Amino acid sequence: MAIEEITIATPPSRLFQGISTNYLDNMTYAEFLLGILKKMNEVISVINEHDEFINEFNEKYQELLTDFEELRSEFDALEDKITASVQAQLDAFEVEVRNLITATQNYLIAYTDSAEARLQAQIEAIQIGDISVIDPTTGVLSPIQTVINNIAGSSADALTASEYDALNLTATAYDNYDITAYDYDFKGKSLLV
Repeated sequence: MAIEEITIATPPSRLFQGISTNYLDNMTYAEFLLGILKKMNEVISVINEHDEFINEFNEKYQELLTDFEELRSEFDALEDKITASVQAQLDAFEVEVRNLITATQNYLIAYTDSAEARLQAQIEAIQIGDISVIDPTTGVLSPIQTVINNIAGSSADALTASEYDALNLTATAYDNYDITAYDYDFKGKSLLV
């Protein structure tokens, strides 16, 4: 909105000299007012020029604001579309993974049930006296009880702990016998008693 300039009768040009800051100058009150009116008209002219610029700027600002709001709504719609698409893909992937886990779990359950049934059948077929293993002391396939006896060295000539304690041997006396661990295990009674 433009401001209208104030119009008055134009005084002689000498009156439009700069307004002095010294009030003691020979300027009359009317001259002083005319100088102020001239300056006011200059300010009004500048304001009117700026007013046009401000109006033009405001129009462009409103256009940009409208464009920005349109872009924002487009981006919001695009974001919603992308979010929905990603969520749908994640949901489908989750269903697929759950199906694979269920299928794998069912397969493993069936496999372990089958393996358990086979093992149970083998266990039922075993009789304790019929178990044979390779004896590490002889290298021959032998019944398990014979192998255990050979490994443990069960022999009638072996010393038990209480029999060894009853001998009351000191470490020096035991060392004097100079026997090996094998001899102790298999011939302990005959060598130490």
